[in-house]
Amino acid sequence: MRRFYLFQRGSIWYIRLKNPVTGKLLTAKSSGTADKQEAEHSVSASSIPTTCQQEEELLPMKTIAKFLERFIDVFGNF
Repeated sequence: MRRFYLFQRGSIWYIRLKNPVTGKLLTAKSSGTADKQEAEHSVSASSIPTTCQQEEELLPMKTIAKFLERFIDVFGNF
């Protein structure tokens, strides 16, 4: 499975990273270079996500949802 894709707009190469959890492509970022090899080298291992940041951001929402489920169980629907 590819972890990123390169494509060219005009003379500049752009990088699209792939979310490892969902498999969806993220927003493209400019490499700032017209050299394809340089663009490939600009994608470092640290820039490729290994976890889903959105999933981590949703954790508080999941906690609230769980609280509401328990609240409704105790007090019933209203």
